[in-house]
Amino acid sequence: MDNGGDLDIDAESANDDTTARYGKQGYSFYASIVIPNLENLENFSPSLAFIGVESHLDLIEEFKILKPNQIILDLGAAPGSWSEVIVGISNTKVIAIDKLDMDPMSGVKVLKLDLSTEEAFNKIKEYLNKKVDVVLSDMASDTTGHKSTDHIRTQELAELAADYAMADVLTGGRMIFGVGRGYHSREVETFGSPVIDNDLNRELFEEQIEVILKAFNSESFSHHGKNYNIPPDVPYRGYDLEEITLVPRPLNLPVETWQPVVSGSSIDFTVKNGFNGVVALTGEKLVDQAFHRFRDACERNGRGNVLGSGLALGIGFYIADNENDAMERLRPFHDERFKWFAPFGFVRYADEEGRVWGTPGAPARTPRIEDGVQQKAWICGPPSHQIEFLKEVEEKYPGLENIMLHWPEGMPRDEYLSQLRIFAEEVMPAFTGRE
Repeated sequence: MDNGGDLDIDAESANDDTTARYGKQGYSFYASIVIPNLENLENFSPSLAFIGVESHLDLIEEFKILKPNQIILDLGAAPGSWSEVIVGISNTKVIAIDKLDMDPMSGVKVLKLDLSTEEAFNKIKEYLNKKVDVVLSDMASDTTGHKSTDHIRTQELAELAADYAMADVLTGGRMIFGVGRGYHSREVETFGSPVIDNDLNRELFEEQIEVILKAFNSESFSHHGKNYNIPPDVPYRGYDLEEITLVPRPLNLPVETWQPVVSGSSIDFTVKNGFNGVVALTGEKLVDQAFHRFRDACERNGRGNVLGSGLALGIGFYIADNENDAMERLRPFHDERFKWFAPFGFVRYADEEGRVWGTPGAPARTPRIEDGVQQKAWICGPPSHQIEFLKEVEEKYPGLENIMLHWPEGMPRDEYLSQLRIFAEEVMPAFTGRE
């Protein structure tokens, strides 16, 4: 919308997983609403692991697979989730085996072995010296070298590109493509990604992006890299495919792509590929660092040098009569969020000396809402507070055109929609009519 005065949301027809974009003269405001529908929870990706465990436990109970005093062999056990589950529901002896490192677990014997070797087999026999009652395997394989098998794995990337293109066509070219390496090991371990080795994980991610961009931007394409071979060397109706074609193709090329940026390496990768960057729920010192690094990378790659251009700034917010009331309303959602994220090291706040929380010398505690407000990652108070903050941002970063408004996870949907309407009516008009 261009008038900045009314927020066009149909609360009755809004999807349970919605990203709404509200444009205006100057900024584009984005509101991210992610609310799991408990009747269709399999589509809520953060819960996939738990759904799988729950369904398998039902089968274990139904068929009485586990009995007291059994010996359970958990193959490909890393990071150890299933071993912990099994120990917790039955008085059993669990031996967890994987070639990856695992943390010690109560009641579980951990063995670091490569199951593809004869040595591993002999060591398991030596350790047990008796029969195993149950063999559990929830392994995700690396590339096998078997062409037909690896074809199935590699075609997933092409299918992802095709899914996006189809959605883009169905929405009349309104889709925005977002990429990221993920924040939790389970997001990539399932697909055989070497998540424990950060360099190898990044290498795999970057090659995946290379494949997807080829699919988007080429009438036909092939890719023969370190990890992916597309099309695979599988005979097709008596001949070998040399290239494949994406059908349908996205309506708008190049595809508008956004990627969260934190480190210098992710910024360089984002800029080099022509992507836009997202800096979200981050303290103002670290925001400034990221914005300047992004600008410098753009200048090196011929993308201009206007500070803030090609970026979106994500902020948390709550509008109330005063700052204290807004903070108290946000407190349970903010604090619960960081109980989850802080242990993973995802607190993008900095101390007075610019050191990231959790690094040597900087605070290492779970942040409170007061910290978020002090860091200007969360803006609380009357509409004038939101306007004042955005005016500061506007002056500081003249190229910034995108503000993303974060949904505080757990907040009732109706309450957040009400917040968006207040923002549209009382904050956005202050930014209309800009050149």
